Amino acid sequence: MDDAALRRQYDGLIERAGLRIPQDRDTTMFNAYRQVAAWTDIVRTRRSAAAEPSNAYALTTIARVADDSEGGTL
Repeated sequence: MDDAALRRQYDGLIERAGLRIPQDRDTTMFNAYRQVAAWTDIVRTRRSAAAEPSNAYALTTIARVADDSEGGTL
């Protein structure tokens, strides 16, 4: 989306929300909105199950019983 269209979208959003952005902060807020819009495109991309975080694991893999000679459970 080009900056003019993004600016119209931003202005409409601010108006619908009833916000008043101070003039000296408007450029900063618009730049932040531009970044959030770009991140939204990345987040909404379809991914396979292989893209799941590496810290998502099955409980059975961490709750197994250790060998008795090593002192019991983990």
